[in-house]
Amino acid sequence: MGDFSKYFFNKTEIPKRYGYFKTAFVFSHDVWFDIFLSMADSHVEFGTYKYMKSFEVKYKGHNILMCNFGYGFCDLNRVVAEASVLGVKNIIYLNFSLPLKPDSTVKDKDLYVINASVRNEEATFIEVDESYPAAAHPCVVRSLREAAKALGFTLKPLKSIVIDGFYEKKIKRFTLIDEALQSDVELKDCDSAPMLVFASARDIRSAILTCVGLKPNLTDMHGELSDFSHYNDKMTLMAKTALDACVLAEEKYS
Repeated sequence: MGDFSKYFFNKTEIPKRYGYFKTAFVFSHDVWFDIFLSMADSHVEFGTYKYMKSFEVKYKGHNILMCNFGYGFCDLNRVVAEASVLGVKNIIYLNFSLPLKPDSTVKDKDLYVINASVRNEEATFIEVDESYPAAAHPCVVRSLREAAKALGFTLKPLKSIVIDGFYEKKIKRFTLIDEALQSDVELKDCDSAPMLVFASARDIRSAILTCVGLKPNLTDMHGELSDFSHYNDKMTLMAKTALDACVLAEEKYS
């Protein structure tokens, strides 16, 4: 494959690659690349833009686009838009979450598939069009759950609420988070709801595979400094699950 780096995120000179990728994996931190590339049959760097990077990965005969976006809904939207321009039909977003409720049964390093996410009113209504649902596509959820079952573990679907610390209100009042605490929402995280909306707005099927334990600033669920090395085994399992789910989504649930 030729060098397409100059085209990445350049909407006026996208090469004739539309439909080449049916599935994309999206994640925040570039540490995921090391895990995925070690499992791929082959790979080549597809493009770069500032601190964002993408690879073309081949796995069991499937071409997969992998992108990291750093942090924040603006660059997440940029990555999803790029995938859409290339004709991607499925997106699996790999994320980290925390338990929402103090008495939650959700434990550190648990893995879940997020099938819906609440957009809290502190910022995410500004970020995404509220007319689009922040819900995962059942076929992608099913693919992830079946892939997990084949690997010997159960992937339970849960809901999350997006938390935005940058826009925390000075005046405390009853909020959507207070309502979520009284509902069946079990997780809190960043960017899940915008991700689902950005995908559905472009008619892309998506779902979120998440691991409990880390905040974007790399502190753990107890507020202590941590890093990805403590979650390497779970991230490896997530990567394998996502790869196998991609095959199912494209072959069984296309």
